[in-house]
Amino acid sequence: MKNILFCLVSILVFGFKDNGEKNVITVIHNRSESPISDTAIIQHIFSRNIGFGHTGIRFSAVAVYDNNPRIFYLASGNGGVLKTTNGGKSFSFVFDREGSSHIGAVSVSQKDPNIVWVGTGEGWQRNSVGTGDGIYKSVDGGKSWQHMGLKGCKGFSKIVIHPGDDNIIFAAGLGSPWGYGPERGIYKTTDGGNSWKKVLYLDEKSAGTDVIIDPLNPYNMLAALWDHVHRPYGIFGSGPGSGIWRSTDGGDHWERITKGLPSVNMGRIVMDYFPKDPRQVAAIIEEPLPGTGVYTSEDGGLTWTQKMGRHATERTWYRPFYNHVLKYHPTQKGVFYYDNIHHFTKNNGDHWVGGAGDGHGIWINPKDPKHFIMAEDGVAQQGWDLHDSVSSVKDYFYPSDNMPPLDQIYGIGYDMRKLYRVMGNSQDGNNIGVSSQGPSGFVTINETLSLHGAEGGNSMADPTDWATIYAGDRGMSMQRVNLLTGERPKDLFSPEYLPDPGYTTESVYAIYRTKKNPIRANYTRPFVISKFDHKTLYFGANRLMKSTDRGDSWKFISPDLSHDRKDWQVPAQEVYGNDNPTSWNYQCISTISESAINNQLLWCGTDDGFIQLTKNAGNTWTNLTNKIKGIPEYCGVSCIESSKFAEGRAYATFDNHKNDDLNTYVYKTEDFGKTWERINANLPDNMPCLVIREGIKNPDLLYLGTESGLWISLDRGKHWTEYKNWEITGLWGSEWVSKDGYFPTVRISDMHIHPRELDLIIGSHGRGAWILHGRSLEEMTAANRKKPVYFTDPGNIYLFPLNLKPYSFFPGVKRPKVFTENTQPGLLFSYWLHKSVIGEAIIEITDLKGNVLRDFSGKQSIIKGSTHAGLNTIKWPAADIIHQPGTYKAILKVGGKKYERAIYAEDASDEVSGGSKQIRMPNSQKKENKVKRN
Repeated sequence: MKNILFCLVSILVFGFKDNGEKNVITVIHNRSESPISDTAIIQHIFSRNIGFGHTGIRFSAVAVYDNNPRIFYLASGNGGVLKTTNGGKSFSFVFDREGSSHIGAVSVSQKDPNIVWVGTGEGWQRNSVGTGDGIYKSVDGGKSWQHMGLKGCKGFSKIVIHPGDDNIIFAAGLGSPWGYGPERGIYKTTDGGNSWKKVLYLDEKSAGTDVIIDPLNPYNMLAALWDHVHRPYGIFGSGPGSGIWRSTDGGDHWERITKGLPSVNMGRIVMDYFPKDPRQVAAIIEEPLPGTGVYTSEDGGLTWTQKMGRHATERTWYRPFYNHVLKYHPTQKGVFYYDNIHHFTKNNGDHWVGGAGDGHGIWINPKDPKHFIMAEDGVAQQGWDLHDSVSSVKDYFYPSDNMPPLDQIYGIGYDMRKLYRVMGNSQDGNNIGVSSQGPSGFVTINETLSLHGAEGGNSMADPTDWATIYAGDRGMSMQRVNLLTGERPKDLFSPEYLPDPGYTTESVYAIYRTKKNPIRANYTRPFVISKFDHKTLYFGANRLMKSTDRGDSWKFISPDLSHDRKDWQVPAQEVYGNDNPTSWNYQCISTISESAINNQLLWCGTDDGFIQLTKNAGNTWTNLTNKIKGIPEYCGVSCIESSKFAEGRAYATFDNHKNDDLNTYVYKTEDFGKTWERINANLPDNMPCLVIREGIKNPDLLYLGTESGLWISLDRGKHWTEYKNWEITGLWGSEWVSKDGYFPTVRISDMHIHPRELDLIIGSHGRGAWILHGRSLEEMTAANRKKPVYFTDPGNIYLFPLNLKPYSFFPGVKRPKVFTENTQPGLLFSYWLHKSVIGEAIIEITDLKGNVLRDFSGKQSIIKGSTHAGLNTIKWPAADIIHQPGTYKAILKVGGKKYERAIYAEDASDEVSGGSKQIRMPNSQKKENKVKRN
């Protein structure tokens, strides 16, 4: 009765509003309402996953249900867990909402495939390894997960379920890869994870890396410990704690085994029992030459014999810290596989066939030994023809085919076309570009393009010329690529600055030191195109380098900006010289920011903890680090963002996880770094921060990319809101995106705001590239949020030839992998309501005279929207309504009032039908006519 009376009074006050078709009563509540939270704003900001869907990933483990191998799980190093129930024809994410996307181990019960265990924190050691937050269990096949403890153990190498009792679990705990600690060792639970006991522990240096159970007598067990640690400048992967232990009482007590094993400090160890006769055991042990590292036992692991087979590269073994997997053939004596199914011995380790790669998990069907599944970098493989002379593969589970995007992106970039392309450097892949829109109405795998470069760096298009791409790699590697001419990529750095110290040994390092300008550049070294002159480039090594001719020549504009400790400039050798990649380069510039207000003002941060500022284009530099309170020594500077609104303002994030510190560090200065304010506010305590970006139009808008996701502030860091859920109803979806609109837990390695479209372009390290449609956030200022209604600028419509039913009417043509639907031609209309509304909120699309546009069927273009308090967003596809470039109007009607926005339709057809077809891969020798660039 009270509501009816309220409506009658409202009619008397506001009257009826005639829109030409029907009467609509629209009333804004006048009752008191609680303040609208930032969540009510941010949850309406939609995002799309646009790929890349190439081989820029690594699968860290595989777990198969033996009784029905169509059911198996693949663990991604940084992208969560995938599940298939149809033998790999399709996959779905099942580990999106938990505390970490870094996965080290996965195991499925052989009695009940619904029981699945996941150990977070990757077990394979490299520069980009991520830390976890403990161990998880699912009893419904991955639909939901329960945290089962061991939160202090930041990484796992193996989880083993007892073959006769699903309540007994063993977990090989790495602890933290970046520091010693008591969390390392072998854990056991006998009550399904409700409580844990550390049953094998030597010391804080010795991590649990392997545990195996005798398949015929589960009381017999073997385990391996690994004495190792990461430092920012290298991995130290051997020590007296490495070794093999044996238990004969189900893992309650252990004895160290030494008979027949190396007496020197060993590296990482991996083992396996022969299933038909577990008295036979094989082990691969990292040890110095002339040792082979191959050992076998005939008495269940009590005594060992060294075999004479050696890896084809004449090294001990191939990167054991990263790919150390051993698997016996289920039935053939003396046949076992190392690293991958292509690298094997059939005479008990005396001779090896094939070569190693980046294998991380092997499963061989115990009921059909020709059937196998393998987890590797970039791909998972399945085959049905495994035998002792050749290992063939039938199915490749590539991200470019039947898998969701899992790209581990390091750096992200973009171009300035209307239908702009996103580009990024991903693990084990070239720099990949993908269009933000596709001519089929979808962004598909067909819209991706290799742009040269490689995995570790970052890339960006010339803002005045979309065809010129600066594509980077690790260390001192940078190319300028022209996508139209097909000319050979231009290397931007001459041998004067090489060899790159990341690939050196002591002998090569001595040569490097004799160079005229010896410099260091790290794995993800920064590269910036000037905001004032597109020909001016900045490159960060240990000294800042500048070019004013697009990279044809360079000069130094700084001294060494790092600590310049000589003992940290030769990357530590991985155990016995097996690997020494650019990933260990240290004491380098890690972030560069040029002021948008003053081109003389440059900020640099280093990976060893210095923030440096020049106000005169590099003539002099000031180290500001001692002005920042609460930052540990050598705490890496992950990002600096100079403000577009105040010359002395800048933001900085720090990432100290490589010093075994996971604390959250976000700072702001208003006075050129003389004083700093920590703006962690309500952020979690243990969340390394990797990148921060300031709004283009809104000085209070901040985006923060962290180790576990995206956070947004609308008040310049006084309060932060985690970006997790969005309203997906009526908006663009993706077959790989959670159906309820949930942004996954994932590392955000890089971000940029597109300067024209105001989209936030996100490069995640594990789940590919995303576009967050942040245009409306740029107008969610404090002043606009005080208004009863605010209609935000919707942006431009881009018209181009469009086929909304791609490939469906071409018999025999395979439908390409679809990442997401287009947002063009079309718009997202967003509007702010300070209070909830009774009645309707509608948007009419009209011509300049106010005539409502109609589609081909004659239906008027009128869109109904939400009336909830907060930010509301409506999708409007323009393809059926607007077909000619020009100016139109969008009229929001709510609360008895009208709010208008002009909308502009531009022709972008040449980017689809002309410009894209002219792209040629680098190294082409053909002479081509010049094509007009957009």
